[in-house]
Amino acid sequence: MRQQRVVLTDSAAGTCEAGASRGGASIPWRKRITLRTAVLCWGGIVLALAMFVVGMLPYQRHMVLDRMRTEAHDIATSIDQVVASAVVSEEYGAVVEHCMRVVKESDSIVSVIITRADGFSLVHQKKGWSQETLKGMWTPTGSTSPEGRFMYSDMAKQEVFHFSYPFEYSGIDWGWIHICLSLRRYHADMRQLYRRTFALALLCVAFSLVTSLVFARGLTRPIHHLYQVTRRVALGDLDARASRLSGDELGSLAVSLNHMTESLQRAQAELEDRVRERTAELTATNEALEREIAERTRAEERLNYLAFYDGLTGLPNRFLFYDRLRQALAYCSREASYQVAVGILDLDRFKEINDLLGHEAGDQLLKEVAVRVREQVRDADTVARMGGDEFFLLFPGVSEPEGAKAAVARVIAAFSSPFLASSRNDCYVSASVGIALAPKDGDDADILVRHADLALYRAKAEGGGGSSLFAPEMGTAMAERSLMRTHLRKAIEHSQLQLHYQPQYEVLTGRLVGAEALVRWSHPEWGMVPPAEFIPVAEEMGLLETMDLWVMRTACEQAKSWRENGLPDLRMAVNVSSRLFQRADLPETVMGILRDVGLPPQALEIEITEGATMQDWQHTRRVLHKLSEQGVRIALDDFGTGFCSFSYLKQFPVHTLKIDRSFISDIVDETASNPIVSGIIAMAHALGDTVVVEAVETRPQMEFVRIQGGDYVQGYYTGRPVPPQEFQQSLISDAVRVAADPAPVSGSEEKR
Repeated sequence: MRQQRVVLTDSAAGTCEAGASRGGASIPWRKRITLRTAVLCWGGIVLALAMFVVGMLPYQRHMVLDRMRTEAHDIATSIDQVVASAVVSEEYGAVVEHCMRVVKESDSIVSVIITRADGFSLVHQKKGWSQETLKGMWTPTGSTSPEGRFMYSDMAKQEVFHFSYPFEYSGIDWGWIHICLSLRRYHADMRQLYRRTFALALLCVAFSLVTSLVFARGLTRPIHHLYQVTRRVALGDLDARASRLSGDELGSLAVSLNHMTESLQRAQAELEDRVRERTAELTATNEALEREIAERTRAEERLNYLAFYDGLTGLPNRFLFYDRLRQALAYCSREASYQVAVGILDLDRFKEINDLLGHEAGDQLLKEVAVRVREQVRDADTVARMGGDEFFLLFPGVSEPEGAKAAVARVIAAFSSPFLASSRNDCYVSASVGIALAPKDGDDADILVRHADLALYRAKAEGGGGSSLFAPEMGTAMAERSLMRTHLRKAIEHSQLQLHYQPQYEVLTGRLVGAEALVRWSHPEWGMVPPAEFIPVAEEMGLLETMDLWVMRTACEQAKSWRENGLPDLRMAVNVSSRLFQRADLPETVMGILRDVGLPPQALEIEITEGATMQDWQHTRRVLHKLSEQGVRIALDDFGTGFCSFSYLKQFPVHTLKIDRSFISDIVDETASNPIVSGIIAMAHALGDTVVVEAVETRPQMEFVRIQGGDYVQGYYTGRPVPPQEFQQSLISDAVRVAADPAPVSGSEEKR
């Protein structure tokens, strides 16, 4: 059984040790009890013996003397009878013979003397005693017997006992009979009595010793056992138990001690359980506190880090960038030849990549961009991330604008190789950089950053993938862009937006089969605003979704009107932005518009870009299937420029593929070869889809499409976007055939 121990306090342990040292390992007190018990027993026995001796010895002495007197009396009586007969007959010879016989037969008689009253000795018989001895021992003392007839002497301390018996005859004192008895027998009896008394005393002493030892053992053994158990309990051994060695109070005390020990053991177990529980609670609390302290420490370190650095890329953040920029500008103000260049880098089409591959891939791309840009600059330069896909560059100590452009050119060149945006996809991304120089373009940090931002807009407007130095006229362009935001909102509110329609023809028959609705902005002061200018502004303002729904409803109403006017049943194509396509209720919204207008679903074709389909392909698949099940046609616009794989294409209910203008623009001869276009057309036909080739502007391009087997064409060669009235009048009077040779329409196509 497991030994359980309790911890003694210093005072308790000291008390226990002191008791042990005083007790001498428990032996002295047992001796004391044994000795005291023995002394008590011996004292009682000795006292009893003393009382016995004091009471019995005189009694025994008296009994011996009485026996001797009785013997002397009997002898004197027998002699008295003989003497009485002799006095009568005056024959004293019989008396002498009788006395001789008595002396001879008795061991205790020393002598018998018979004297007359006048002192004459008639008989004098003795045995082994001298005359002188007898004369000295038999002198009468005048004592009488209790009956008053015998005379004897107290010879207890001598060797003989003298007994005198008066003899009377006829009432006259005739003489005395003197008998001397030997005290040897008396002394022998007394010695025997003394020996017996001594032996009895020895037996009593031995008995008292044994009795005291047995009694002391019976008394001290339970006490010693209780002491040992109590001492073990005091030292912490709560498993110790006392045996009930007796049925008296000590046995009850042992039972009570066991009960007390069990209670202490239970109390100790409960206390240990509580201590363990409390220890576990304290340990858990301590661990929780340690974790909380560690978390707070890490959080503080993280906050301190995030106060100066970007959490995603590890680059300096806005605060640290502005601090270094101000230090550089302060030095620039003291050194006339010292210049500082500030650049703002923005990734081109990052939103499409982020929507297509996901935010995780977008974050991975930003990390790789940060690493590459940092590798292309000097240690003294600073690369900071402001948020999103925007990075700030600080080049202190540049000598001239060409030095800043060269540094930025090295950064842009780092984007020529692909980035690993995810485990399965490599992507190419370009960057645009706007540059401002101090002190030429400003000596304040905020002004320099604002001017670099204006230069970035210029680089973006030029197509991206390059850099632009700040010029004062860029401020005017920014003001115009701000003004455009204000006027665009008013244009939507005052119905200044219009729809133009571009026809789509079947290649083989030249039959008009559809039209694509394209939005235009007719400003009362600025005139016709190109879509390339106001569409990005609308997207920035969050108005693109509202604009898309307006275009869809207006185009459906126009198609319904043409049908009512007897025009052929045209298929109306409407572009849907990726923002609107992400709405979960898009199918319900489209069907609601068709019901309100009264246009059959087969007359509507929704065009969505290839990049928009890959933002969330499962959502795209659900939405496209819902629309297709209702009868709405689906066209994949700008096909070939995105990331849509053929496996995804098979899962989408697409009816039409629209080949992007970039695959047709370089065709100058109908005999030219373009395997990409041929492959797209063959693949679409294999999937059961039709193909629309966009931006066909020349006859060679038209013939190329015919040769490659394209189904439909759309472009300035067959018809440019026109208002609804012009579209209706021109198409009623003119039946365009592909076999005809109409005059090509000059100019560039503007299309959203």
